[in-house]
Amino acid sequence: MALDYVSRGQKIQIPAEDYNAFVDAARGARKRHRNVPIVPPRIIDQTSTIWVHNNTGEDIPFGGIIRIGDSVPDPTDTNELGDFQARIYVSGLIPNSSDSPWCVALEPIPKTMTGRALAAGVAQVKIDMNDADHEYAKSVNGDVEKLESAEPSGASDSISAEIIYTSTSSGVGWGLVRFPIMKMQRLEVVVPEITCEDDGSLSYDTKYIWVAAVETEEGS
Repeated sequence: MALDYVSRGQKIQIPAEDYNAFVDAARGARKRHRNVPIVPPRIIDQTSTIWVHNNTGEDIPFGGIIRIGDSVPDPTDTNELGDFQARIYVSGLIPNSSDSPWCVALEPIPKTMTGRALAAGVAQVKIDMNDADHEYAKSVNGDVEKLESAEPSGASDSISAEIIYTSTSSGVGWGLVRFPIMKMQRLEVVVPEITCEDDGSLSYDTKYIWVAAVETEEGS
């Protein structure tokens, strides 16, 4: 059946099979509509989905890693305060080595363009698995394509995502991460087990444990 418009009063003749196909399509659309919850756009925008202007100088793929920069609308400017309050819209930058807050692109975002990204939650990303036993991941300096698996190796190291699924145990593959998580650090803790040596001195056993790093007013 040709998909042509008709004029008011124009006589048309629709074959039975075409009309039945139209009814099936209408019933399917009605059924899908009933199964899809209606969520006000503002609620979506104010949870964890944000708008990012790609200032990385590179095209960002789906699942790309973007460092979160400053807000694009300036809340100190009365002319831009309304835009600042209406939606979260930030500058997207290249990830750096400090593991600054980052987000995950929910769609391809060409350079200098704006797109949606996830700032918190569970996301599909590419992960470079450095070790099959790694349970955490972090951003890679200068890399918008993927995260890398990691484990804290000292008191100064930290990670910001938990790996909940990976399609590979080595190399680069797709996976799922939950982020952000509380920074985890490895601290040396004295175990209450004291040994008296032959010379009369005392020795203490030590071990490393993973703890959530909580920043105090002194910054430690």
